[in-house]
This record gives sequence, C-alpha cells and structure tokens, in this order.
Amino acid sequence: MAESLLNSLELPLDELFPGELQQEKPPTAIGLANGIPLWVKYYFKRTLMSGVHFEHQLYGPDNTYLQSIFSPARRFAIIPQALLRRVIKQGRVKDLNVSTGSTGGIHWGRTSGWSAVGKTFPDFFAVKVFPTPESEPRKHYVVCVVEVKLAEAAAGDVERVNTAEMQMFGYMKTLINHPYRVKQLKGYLLVGTKYLEYQINEETKDVDYVPGQYKNMFAAGDPLTIALCDIAVQEWNRTSENAPNIWPDLEFDD
Repeated sequence: MAESLLNSLELPLDELFPGELQQEKPPTAIGLANGIPLWVKYYFKRTLMSGVHFEHQLYGPDNTYLQSIFSPARRFAIIPQALLRRVIKQGRVKDLNVSTGSTGGIHWGRTSGWSAVGKTFPDFFAVKVFPTPESEPRKHYVVCVVEVKLAEAAAGDVERVNTAEMQMFGYMKTLINHPYRVKQLKGYLLVGTKYLEYQINEETKDVDYVPGQYKNMFAAGDPLTIALCDIAVQEWNRTSENAPNIWPDLEFDD
C-alpha cells in the first residue's frame, strides 16, 4: 500500500495547528550531548579549525550544531540573524503606532518613523516556539543567544575583541526588557574556538560577564556543549511563557 502524506502544507493553517506539547522525561545534559551526531561535531570543529576567511562560513556548522542540541521535536527553533529591538514603555508613548514583537516587547510600529531605531541582529537565537492562532502575535521564548566571530578577532587585536564583547553585552542588555525569555538568560560569544559567557542578573537588572575571561570550547568535557545542553534540558517541557519549565507533579518511568 502506498504511503500517504500527513499534514500537507496545502491544508488550511488552522488544520495544521498542533496540540499541546506532550510532557516527557528530559534527557540528562550528557545524554543529550551524546546524541549529537558524530558528523555534526566533526563538521563544527573542522570548520572552526580550518581558518575560514568570512564569518558567514561559520553559520552553517554553528546552526547545525545548535539545532542538534535544541531539537525541533521539543519545539525549539534556531533563528539566524534574529531581529532584536528595544522595548518601549507604553506609559511614555503617546503615539498609538506600536506593535507587539514575538518576544513580548512593545515596539514602534513600521510607519511611526522610529521603527528602525535600536534594531540589532544577533547571529542566533535559540527559542521555544509557542504556537498561536492566526489572530494572535507569534510567540518566541528566548532560551539562549549566540554571537560568532572569526578567530582572527581574538588574535591580539584588543580593540576588536572589546568591540565584540560590548556588542554582545548590548544584545543582552536589550533582552532584559523582553518578557518572553529565560529569567537568568545566558548568552555566548564565540570567538574562534574560545567562548565568553554572559548572563542576565534579575536582581540587578544588569548583565554579568567577565571581560576577556574566555574558555576553550574544545576543553575536556566539552564545556560549551554541556552548557547549551543544560539549557535545552531545563526548557524541555515548557509549554508557554507562564508555565513552569519543569512540571513537578508528573512522574516518568525510568
């Protein structure tokens, strides 16, 4: 018997609307890391070590690596060149020309004359997608931010390194005011085979990081991979921006 195509894209949008994400026992971070296909790890490391000349040459391997950790089966998505806009406070806005972004922030509308102000484009957002009806704005819950730079940016050029670090700091500062995100959101600046970690501090409403304190992503134990897997595991079962990321009343068979 011939196979039939399920959930064809020719169907009306409302017929493709998915049910609620089913809860399941998350893997451990190491278990998730062990499930990354070997060719993905090779592709990722081989590209980083090959001395590519242009940043865009890193996007394919990096995207594949991130998608292997943040699985579409758990409604994670990797958004390259993610649009990040400044959030405006509604109490200060007299102009009604505003819009709600997919990460829950209020922004100037496209015809306001201010829509281009404060736009930035981090290399990658890892988000949890919460499907919404057509009548409602899309929802992207940011779980991680990744910015990549060529290895030469760290080759003794202090000014370029400082610029990259401040650029990432700016992304994280902007995200403080975006409602749909992990509370202690982490970001990673990848420079060649090194990385620098950032984290939003909810108490101070600031971003914590130590300038110049880079770690080797290829060190024993794969610290970057495990850090990213930890995030994916924590957000494995989240179903909305208000729901808990872990459902304590559920029991899973070992």
